[in-house]
Amino acid sequence: MKKIRLTFLVTMLTCGFSFPVTAAPNQLALVIGNSDYDYEPLKNPANDAADMADKLRELGFKVVHKLNLNRQEMENAIRDFGKRLDYTPGDDTAVFYYSGHGTHSDQNYLVPIKSRQIRPYNLKHTAVPENLILAQMKRYNKNGANIFILDACRDNPHPGARKGLTRRGLTPTLLSKTDMIIALATQAGRTVDDLIDERNSLYTKQLLKELKYAHGQPIKKVFRSVSKSVVQASGKKQSPVHVYSIPSDICFGGCFNH
Repeated sequence: MKKIRLTFLVTMLTCGFSFPVTAAPNQLALVIGNSDYDYEPLKNPANDAADMADKLRELGFKVVHKLNLNRQEMENAIRDFGKRLDYTPGDDTAVFYYSGHGTHSDQNYLVPIKSRQIRPYNLKHTAVPENLILAQMKRYNKNGANIFILDACRDNPHPGARKGLTRRGLTPTLLSKTDMIIALATQAGRTVDDLIDERNSLYTKQLLKELKYAHGQPIKKVFRSVSKSVVQASGKKQSPVHVYSIPSDICFGGCFNH
C-alpha cells in the first residue's frame, strides 16, 4: 500500500494495541477566523478557528492561529505561512483553514473584517483571493500534501452582496496535479447560516467530530463522513463539496500496518 507523510500522530493506541504508522516530521497549519466584521458580523468563525487550532495541535501540528484580520494582515499571514513551508526540510503536511465571510467572482475571495468598501468590481483590491493561498502551498509544498478548507459560505458578506451585485456562496476550486484536498462547507452558489445559538458552524462542528476518529482512516473516507453528517444534520439543506487530487490509500495518521 502506498504511504505518504500525511500524518497527525506517529502512533495510535486502540483497545490496548499499538499500530505502527508512517511518520511526518513537518505538519504545519494556518488557521484564520474572522468574526468582528464592520458589516454583517458573525459569531461562529472565532470559535470555529479556535477549536480547529486546538484540534490540530492535539494532532501534532505546529499551528499559527489568527483572529479578526484586515486584508493586509491576512496577506501577511498567508505569505509567512508559505515561508514556513519553504524553510522546513522535506515534504510537509500543510493545512489552511478559514472560517468567515467569503464571496466569488472570477475565483473565491476571503473577506477581511474591514468589508464596507468591498464591491464586486474591486474584489481584487479589497478581499483576499484564494489563489494567493493555493499558490503558496503549491509553490512551497509541491511534493507534500496540502489541505485547503473554507467554511466561508455565509450570506451578505459586504454591502454589494445585499444589493444582489455579487454572487452568492463560493465556487468549486480547480485543482492542479499537486496533492491536495479542497473542502467547501456547501455547494457552489449556496450559503449557510451563522448559528448564533451554537458554538460552531454546522460544517466545522461535524469536521471536529470526525477528526476525533480520523487516525489511520483514509482521508477521503473521513471527508465523506463529514459530508454525510452535515447533510443529515441539515435535513439535506447543506451539502459540502470535497474535491481530491490524492490517491485513495492516503490516511490520516498514516495507514495502519495490521
